[in-house]
Amino acid sequence: MELPQVQELMVSWRRMLKAQSVWVVVSDRDVICCWKNAAGWVWRSALWPPDGCRGGVPLQPEPMGELLADLLLDCDVDGAQIELLLPVGACNWRVLDDVTLDKLAAANFSYLNAAVSDEIPPSQADYRSYLSLFDCVVEVSTPRQTLQSWIDVIELADLPLRRVTWTLGSAFRATQCLVPLENAHVAWLVKHSESSSPRLILLRDGIPEVDCHLNLDMDLGNQVRQTVDAWTKLSNAFVSVSWVLTAPESEFHLLAKMLQCNGNLLDLGIDSAWCPEPLLPDLEPVPLDPLAHLALMGAWQEAH
Repeated sequence: MELPQVQELMVSWRRMLKAQSVWVVVSDRDVICCWKNAAGWVWRSALWPPDGCRGGVPLQPEPMGELLADLLLDCDVDGAQIELLLPVGACNWRVLDDVTLDKLAAANFSYLNAAVSDEIPPSQADYRSYLSLFDCVVEVSTPRQTLQSWIDVIELADLPLRRVTWTLGSAFRATQCLVPLENAHVAWLVKHSESSSPRLILLRDGIPEVDCHLNLDMDLGNQVRQTVDAWTKLSNAFVSVSWVLTAPESEFHLLAKMLQCNGNLLDLGIDSAWCPEPLLPDLEPVPLDPLAHLALMGAWQEAH
């Protein structure tokens, strides 16, 4: 009979010998796991328990952790090293003017934290990460309590957490590679299956300037036109806006028809881009969510 300590040591050794990255895209509705097996890149999804997650925050960490552990166990994934992509609603982003990553490193991030709030130190309220984008730096912030809740889910699944990123940020990275964003004005309409309201992201020369949550109780076309018109008036010259649409297949054509009335709709060419295959197609009721697809593509691009 093996002692519990010996069993734990054996499990740890097996994980080290078979270690592999597993990207885990989470939303209010479901979890999507993606990894590479002998046949290539594959994905598998599962629905969270009812009311398990709301507003990007896990409300039932224990059953959610158990579900994730069982999902990977059923898929015979050994040595999973989790790279977690946080829900769209779990983070916020903003562009930092006149800042570079070198300046951030030199200042040890302290002068930025001090400038945001005099009441609650951001270093205590939010976790912040930074990425370089052309000549700018984009700050992505996550409430520390939200981040800790997701860390708890992974720990309750008894899985090692290797990295944490953001679904929308990773999808944006993939979009940059698929369409020309630099030296252009681009409006990106994002409809994620986890959310009832779309987001309109406006980019000037590849830099996100506006991130607007649209109200489904109001005319969507009017909201889009008014927001884009107000944005383009900030330019001193005539501006031609191109459109990018990311939405579930069931809603894509209706939204595309609305956007085509406002300008040129760019084709991401996502059908011919890198895409993992469903591990068990008969058990996946719907195709891979387009935003999750872009997020996984961004993770794949960064890894390669």
